[in-house]
Amino acid sequence: MAGLDHLLLLLVLYFLWRFFPVEAQVAHHRHQAQPDRPVLVYSTADPTSVQAVQARLGVEHAGALVETALAAVARRLVSLGVRQLVVAGGETSGACVQALQIGQMRIGAQIDPGVPWCHAISPAAPQGLHIALKSGNFGAPDFFGKAFEHAG
Repeated sequence: MAGLDHLLLLLVLYFLWRFFPVEAQVAHHRHQAQPDRPVLVYSTADPTSVQAVQARLGVEHAGALVETALAAVARRLVSLGVRQLVVAGGETSGACVQALQIGQMRIGAQIDPGVPWCHAISPAAPQGLHIALKSGNFGAPDFFGKAFEHAG
């Protein structure tokens, strides 16, 4: 049964990479239906499955696939009009900043120590967007709730 979980994770990684615009479209429609509620797009798997995929693809390549997919979802959401993003994970944050072609950010209000809201200009959002980039070790357990209570 564990082999099936690993195959499933490989398929999920492939579909994330191949069909990420669909995930962004779904998230956008959910945001349109309930604009006062944040939309969460994330990747997760049990440690055994992640290790199996990493053994097959290599740690860096497996991570890059997920980061690229999530960055593409962020880029698509911004192109659809979303103007507030919270990105968690240092490598994923970097991938999203690159995908959105953000060259500079203005630091705003602090959400938690070390994690502020920022205002950024991007070719995808010429008037700007609010973005918070949260590295793995920063933020309290209630970080995400606080982020959207005090959004941009």
